[in-house]
Amino acid sequence: MWSFLFFALVLPCLAATTSESVKCRESAMDECAKPLLDYLLTVEKELAASGLPSTNKEDVKTLCENYAGYRTCIDPYLTKCMLNENTATIINTYGYICTEGFDVYSENVQCLNGIRSHPIVENCQAIMDQKFEELPKDLDEEQAMIEYCGLMLESFDCTKNIIVEECGYEAWKVMNTMERNVLELKSPICGIVGFIMDERANGREVDVDEMMDSFFKNQEQYSYLEDFEEIKTFHHQPQHAAA
Repeated sequence: MWSFLFFALVLPCLAATTSESVKCRESAMDECAKPLLDYLLTVEKELAASGLPSTNKEDVKTLCENYAGYRTCIDPYLTKCMLNENTATIINTYGYICTEGFDVYSENVQCLNGIRSHPIVENCQAIMDQKFEELPKDLDEEQAMIEYCGLMLESFDCTKNIIVEECGYEAWKVMNTMERNVLELKSPICGIVGFIMDERANGREVDVDEMMDSFFKNQEQYSYLEDFEEIKTFHHQPQHAAA
């Protein structure tokens, strides 16, 4: 559910980091991501084979060393190539845990991976599965996206208490930041839905209609159907722990 965002959403991005620009299609662009991709595929295979949360602080260091190499390689292209969604996802997720979130994430990664089999976490997953199945089939694209974003964010919140109890509040904050970063990058409307949910949780009134109208007016060219299908795919991905 939560740490599985990496393999469900981020890993596929690394396989397609080239942009639409001709210059950005150079083989060097693909080579930039290769070491990081190879490492993540290795970790995913090992976790799938053992079924154990074997990721530890040293693994996170290795991940971040590969990410640092990726940034060194890709940065020159960022000045002449459009920052596409794939590159933005990589930078905003791995960039976060390898800089600002590194200390907390690396110290708590074993706890965060280990807790994925906790009964409370599994129950949260079961609840969300049921809610996804119960969504009306006749929702228009915009409403479907809003509902899906809300359910994904609910699934993150559902595990908050057990993560705080077992791993600590700071560990939960790091995970919550990573989850939201990835989800919002994959579907910008999720950022608006998250803001509304946060405001309501803090007892503040929000003019939802006004916020949504403003958002959709500024995103007329956005493909909501593509996002809708992408989040559905993510929700049904096999649950592997993150590096």
